[in-house]
Amino acid sequence: MQDSLYRLLYVSRSSIGGDATDLRREVDSILEVARRNNAAAGITGALMFNARFFAQALEGSQQAIERIFENIQCDLRHGSATILSFEPIEERAFLNWHMACVDQESAVLRAFNELTEGPELDPANFDGAEIFEMLQTYLRESHAA
Repeated sequence: MQDSLYRLLYVSRSSIGGDATDLRREVDSILEVARRNNAAAGITGALMFNARFFAQALEGSQQAIERIFENIQCDLRHGSATILSFEPIEERAFLNWHMACVDQESAVLRAFNELTEGPELDPANFDGAEIFEMLQTYLRESHAA
């Protein structure tokens, strides 16, 4: 019997210091490890970040997601991790992505930054459904065939 699928959406405060180059280097490191570990654990998802925040969707078995999220909570680059939603799903939204990435250059992120009338998006101002829609919109626009 196949494990039930779950989706976790969370936000966390970035503890990465330095300039944009330092941020990109750390996020690239996060992505490299996440893609390898997620592939082995059957996890798919997407990560969005700016200089102050991370927002992420993880999909897979409940046990695998809980294990990955525990690692995230122990990662010193993340602070104040807040679960927006954690619920069963019928199918994966990020089927082909062990970890897709939305970065600061994304038109989707710029549009949401304008909506918040601030210099950067604060994902804590949105609920899980809004974060999920942002990630899906980015993937539709950025990875259209």
